[in-house]
Amino acid sequence: MTTLLATFITEELVYAAIQAVIDPELGLNIVDLGLIYSVDINADGRITITMTLTTPGCPLHASFAEEIERVLWQSIPDLTGVSVNLVWQPPWNPDMISPAGRALLGIDNNSSCYFNRQVMLNPRTKSTIFNSKPSAVTA
Repeated sequence: MTTLLATFITEELVYAAIQAVIDPELGLNIVDLGLIYSVDINADGRITITMTLTTPGCPLHASFAEEIERVLWQSIPDLTGVSVNLVWQPPWNPDMISPAGRALLGIDNNSSCYFNRQVMLNPRTKSTIFNSKPSAVTA
C-alpha cells in the first residue's frame, strides 16, 4: 500500500464500515452500542480495532471479530490486515450507547436504561443485557 493510499483510510471510513456489524440480540450496530473503543490505522494498511462486549460471558466475540474483518476487507481497498483486540477495561455500561443507538432502542436520551437486578431491558425487543454496573432508573 502506498502512503498516499493509506491517507485515504480514515477512522470515519472504518467506523462507517463496521456499523454494518449488528448485535443480533439488540438489533443495533456495535458502534452505536458503544462496543468499539478505538480504531488504529497503520501506514502499512493494517487496521486494529479495540473493542469490548456488554458482559464477559457474551458468546458473540468470535462472530463480531469475523464480521468486522469481513466488512473491512469488503469496504476498504488495499487493506493489508485486520486485528480485533478484546479488552475489558473500561467495562462497558449502557451510558456508552450513542444517542442514535438510544433512539433506535426507544430509550430516552435524558434517562438511564431500565434495570432490574443488573439486567438492562431493551424496551423495543424485550431482550436483556447483563451488566455489572447498573445505572439508577429515572423517570
